[in-house]
Amino acid sequence: MDLKILNLFSSETGQPKLSESVVEFRSGDHPLQRYAGKMSTAEACKRFMFVALPPGFKGSNRVIDLEQVAVCLAGQLRIAADGEQARDIAPGDVFRLPQDQTSKHLLTVIGETEVQLLVLQLD
Repeated sequence: MDLKILNLFSSETGQPKLSESVVEFRSGDHPLQRYAGKMSTAEACKRFMFVALPPGFKGSNRVIDLEQVAVCLAGQLRIAADGEQARDIAPGDVFRLPQDQTSKHLLTVIGETEVQLLVLQLD
């Protein structure tokens, strides 16, 4: 089974776009290998936090100031890259927001359940 990550990035024209990438797993000699079949390449992380967004939350259209990866733990969220591109995020989904000067996004909570995220801020 593939682990997919939703990525927000700027296109060649500077417009925000959404794309999907697949995490590449590899075999290796890490001690966890005998318990877990494969691992991805490690990425440095400065800090992590848990974020709770209430029902009805609608963020402002903002630019990413720190590169982040987020995992949806509960609730449903919609991420919109522009007027035409939007994706719904459910528990277990992972999305990446690279630091970018032009790529704006809008987060909206869908439904009546609080959204809980694990957010990792990368180097």
